Amino acid sequence: MFSCLQIINAVYQDFQSAHTLLSYLVSEIKQLAKIEARAVRAVRIAFVILACLLYLLIECNISNRLVINPHIPHKFSLTLTAFTHLLIFDLLSVIVALISFWTNRKKASIESYSLGYERFEVVAVFASTILAILLSFFEIKEAVERIFEPAEISSNHMLTPCLIAFGVHLLSVYGIDNMAFAHVIQACGSSWLQEHTTDISRTICRIIPGLSRVLLPRVNPISLIGVSTTTTVCIVYLILINMSKKSQHINFPDPLPDTLGGIIISLMLFGTMMPMMLYR
Repeated sequence: MFSCLQIINAVYQDFQSAHTLLSYLVSEIKQLAKIEARAVRAVRIAFVILACLLYLLIECNISNRLVINPHIPHKFSLTLTAFTHLLIFDLLSVIVALISFWTNRKKASIESYSLGYERFEVVAVFASTILAILLSFFEIKEAVERIFEPAEISSNHMLTPCLIAFGVHLLSVYGIDNMAFAHVIQACGSSWLQEHTTDISRTICRIIPGLSRVLLPRVNPISLIGVSTTTTVCIVYLILINMSKKSQHINFPDPLPDTLGGIIISLMLFGTMMPMMLYR
């Protein structure tokens, strides 16, 4: 009985500490929103990303419930789940932008931090890139399991969520003045996806010189991963639809293209985050 009371007391203290921290964060965001218009826009975009994440999860759940074959396991679309991971990174980047706005309002103090709160931005960028890399690892692990244990998926709920998520992704990239990530993107090295895209862009610009302002010298890696992810989802969707028309299982074709699409998106996400994570 005494041990149960100790556990309840410990849980209560943890909840109380979490409530205190959340209250402090909410109060800081409210104060920042009063004096910084960009913070208000960032908070609104964060709510839009959260709503889009909820929509993607609902669509994944719907596509999961559409599979009713009791003899074959049914799971979420890995390709669409990988896009969800990209939106999670977008949400983290918005949080990094809010931290940047907050640190600019704080002054350096000899008693506490000689450099002010600028190191908070470094830690926030590093943590967001690390989390995105971990999500890509989990996606690859799930994809390897899916190769050995195939599961039926429905392709009817892939295209519309993908296009909506792509619009939200572009909003998070270009709708906020994210100073921390802008500095990291300009200073860090190019990812393998950027290098290959630059080679293709140079070839295109030789034919159409007017596109050099858009495609050269280097494309934004975060917007590039969004375009690449959307293209991958659309290709997987077209392949699954084509396979459905040619096979007897009209609604649930072979899930291998979806599995490979999830692996490709995870590798692109990993390759995009590595240079930003290694930047000092």
